[in-house]
Amino acid sequence: MAYKAVAEYGLNETIGPISLTTLSGGGLDESGGSTLWRRDNGHLVDLVQMEVKALLQSALDVAVSVVCANQTVLEGLGAHLAEKEKVEGEELQEWLNLVVAPSELTFFIRGKQGSILPLQTVQVNK
Repeated sequence: MAYKAVAEYGLNETIGPISLTTLSGGGLDESGGSTLWRRDNGHLVDLVQMEVKALLQSALDVAVSVVCANQTVLEGLGAHLAEKEKVEGEELQEWLNLVVAPSELTFFIRGKQGSILPLQTVQVNK
């Protein structure tokens, strides 16, 4: 999934909003404009691997941060589950209300840019 995000869907700041899969397969341009991508395939593979590794490492770091920030909830819920074997409904909601999202999670979700692109409205002149 991480490889698809980086190489196919263009969801990477370094590589940009392009599909390397399309480009390496000949691109959309029939004039041969994508031969540069075929010649430099080794560099692109290395770049994609580096970006995917960075993405996965960042996701792991954020997951650990979330667990650490919610250690009390995890321990309490674990003890509760050991005793009662299940938690649901309002009782589950009470536990979930105790969960905190560390700032690293917000930064990870928004990406390196720090913010999601704002929605733009288009005005139509009549």
